[in-house]
Amino acid sequence: MSLTPYRRYFALLLFWSARDLRNRYAGSVFGLLWAVVQPLATIALFYGVFGLILAIRLPEASGKTSYFFFLLSGLLPWLAIQEAWARSVTAISGNELLLQKQTFPLSLFPLAPVLTALVPQLVGFALLLPLLAWRAPTPPAWELLPWVFFCQLTITAGVALPLAALNHLIRDLAAAVPIVLQILFYTGAILFPAETLDEPYRAWLLANPIACLAMAYQETLLGLPAPAGTWAALFAWTVASGLGGVWLFRFLHPIVLESL
Repeated sequence: MSLTPYRRYFALLLFWSARDLRNRYAGSVFGLLWAVVQPLATIALFYGVFGLILAIRLPEASGKTSYFFFLLSGLLPWLAIQEAWARSVTAISGNELLLQKQTFPLSLFPLAPVLTALVPQLVGFALLLPLLAWRAPTPPAWELLPWVFFCQLTITAGVALPLAALNHLIRDLAAAVPIVLQILFYTGAILFPAETLDEPYRAWLLANPIACLAMAYQETLLGLPAPAGTWAALFAWTVASGLGGVWLFRFLHPIVLESL
């Protein structure tokens, strides 16, 4: 089987992602710098409120900076996921005129925001990892970092694909997504350690894929023990989102094309 079609698709996806990133900040003075400045402002806000004013501390660690690293380990991936889903939901419906005139793979449109949303996270990790290495010369389990990142990418893309197709058919989804994102965020163990919850409530965290990802990152980067079942739940969410999302998108694909 020839790999040429897949190479062409991947090259087109990269081109479309770069185009999406340029167009998003076209005409602004600082340009692509906003892709980093905006997440930094969000991180500073949450750390100021929860780390300094409310003075949340980790049971396993001491010092004011511990919560800062805890916040970054979960918030950086979340900001990428949030932006990807918020922008991919209208990725197809917002390009109807283009799709009516030109033939493009539908999956390009929701997957491009998934890739461009990773830019701030990758920049953040490039700064965070050296700080963690300097703070703790023996990293807890960094060899698992590529696996956790793969799970994040699979879950994000697996949700973004059918979300964009469904919103083209049911426009109410674009209004519902911000509400769902807020629920996932505030129940996602990003702002608070899982250990602060009573044992019966910790199990409910596993029903939230964002919480599973956040706790996996916290264990991988900081060595904070994740609740029992976290890794199994993360694997289940990855498989369900990846396979289920692709299947649902392929099912909806001809329906979307007929409605253009």
